Amino acid sequence: MRFQKRVFSLIGLSFVMCVGAHAQTNNKWYAGAEFGVTSIKDNSSDIANSLTSVLGGTANVGRDTNTSATRLYGGYNFNNYIAAEIGYLQSSDNKTRISGTSGGLTPYTGSGTVSISGADISAIFRPNPNRNFGSGLFLRAGISSYTTKTSVTIASGGSSFSQSGSDSGSGANIGIGYDIPAGPGNVRVAYTNMSNLSGKSNNSVDAFSIGYQLNF
Repeated sequence: MRFQKRVFSLIGLSFVMCVGAHAQTNNKWYAGAEFGVTSIKDNSSDIANSLTSVLGGTANVGRDTNTSATRLYGGYNFNNYIAAEIGYLQSSDNKTRISGTSGGLTPYTGSGTVSISGADISAIFRPNPNRNFGSGLFLRAGISSYTTKTSVTIASGGSSFSQSGSDSGSGANIGIGYDIPAGPGNVRVAYTNMSNLSGKSNNSVDAFSIGYQLNF
């Protein structure tokens, strides 16, 4: 909670700076799309242990350790240093595969998926906008409102059981990136740490992305 308060304070300070410099700059809108990849902690052994503790016997679990995501975004440059940006993110399904034998020697198989979607808002700060070297560098601080959806299906002996659910909540996004001029817009490369994902304090991922934006 203290970390999120610091993010809120930074965003508020950025917008105060925007108001002070607004009359001295030209307004400029931008919009783009970026594609990112993030590594997911491999907790397949924890899932297998949970299954054997409930069903007995043995369990084998495999999980994807990488997940991709697409983010659409748009922003407004208040001046050369400060911008406000909003975005919408949709991840691919992170898949889990399950097979095992219960304590009663009954074989079973299963599968699960996890996906993330939602909106975010950030303050963008460019420390060196008027220099030849490093002019495209930017820092990002913002908040997110993401939903994590899960679905699990277990099948055994001709019958199956399915369960799904979701978690929603706010988190904090901190990142760094670089905009490279290309054609009518910019190529964007970025790193973002997304903490408290979907409101879970122990849920944090690091994402690397590349995209393209148009300036208006």
